[in-house]
Amino acid sequence: MNDITTAPAANETLIGDLSSYFRWNEERKQYQINLKIDPRVEHEDWADVPSTVRDIFCDPTPSTTLNLGNLVYRLANAEMRNGRQMARVDEALRQAHEITRIVGQRLLDEAELRNWCEEFDTIIDEVNEQLPENFQLPTRKRMFRVEVEVTGTHTTTYTVEVEASSSDEAYELVDESPSDYFDPDEVLTDAVRYDSWDDIQTETGSVSE
Repeated sequence: MNDITTAPAANETLIGDLSSYFRWNEERKQYQINLKIDPRVEHEDWADVPSTVRDIFCDPTPSTTLNLGNLVYRLANAEMRNGRQMARVDEALRQAHEITRIVGQRLLDEAELRNWCEEFDTIIDEVNEQLPENFQLPTRKRMFRVEVEVTGTHTTTYTVEVEASSSDEAYELVDESPSDYFDPDEVLTDAVRYDSWDDIQTETGSVSE
């Protein structure tokens, strides 16, 4: 494959007239840019932009005529400002979360110390309803005892030897008095020790502290 080399563009290369890519939206009282200025965008779509962006491309003064070097500098400078702004936002969010944690923990400690209990819980719930989800105060946690009814079923097969004159008689003997030939509790206990339950259902009952 042959390497393709191009001569570097001159910093003084002037940018052509781009005014056709901008418009004034009277209804929104806002300048907009046509996103088709990006060759990757196939369909016309307009997005709001600050008037300062439109002025850069459409109202250059003789002393600030837009050229390639100036455009590249503006783009790089905008990206650097954006990066610094994002870092400041991230730090502000980190501090806000830390403040929420510190205030919330102090309130929890005071609630336990002063035995505020249910009154405190009600107040915190009301306050949290007015706060964004990510900045809600921690609520007081306590240990509770919850009664749970557990119901399980298990089916297994077990073979016994029966002395009888026919298969029908053998069947009737076991059917009439199975405990004469095996211990049902023992059979099921052994079965569930090695097999899983066929069906398990739980139902919560009373709750206490």
